[in-house]
Amino acid sequence: MITAGDFRKGLTVEWENGVWVIVDFQHVKPGKGAAFVRTKIKNVMSGAVVERSFNPTDKMPRAIIETKEMNYLYQDGDLYHFMDIETYEQLPLNREQVEDAHRSVLEGHRDLLRERHEELRERHEERWERREARREERYRRRRGRY
Repeated sequence: MITAGDFRKGLTVEWENGVWVIVDFQHVKPGKGAAFVRTKIKNVMSGAVVERSFNPTDKMPRAIIETKEMNYLYQDGDLYHFMDIETYEQLPLNREQVEDAHRSVLEGHRDLLRERHEELRERHEERWERREARREERYRRRRGRY
């Protein structure tokens, strides 16, 4: 959890059922009354920009997002298939996940995809398990030599 008093430009937070990035912020201490944080935040998925004031003690979860350049391959019914350029891993996304961007997506073009923390966590857990299995195998081989 992060407090509004800890806001920095570029920080991503989960707020009102969405992922938002802090575009601008200002910590205001008026002569009378309590301090507040005036922020300009942008919804990562829709691009909507909102100006909002927060109490410096307001807490919200930090959103961890990853931006990847991916290659759009093809559409199969309601699924859009993308390929990670670095790992060549294919990722099928349904129409709701692609949202309004599906109108501008063309086959063979590279697009930036933003994934939510939960989706990333699953993928990172799988990679971590594979990495740990490889490390364990190397350790067993080394022990067998000595």
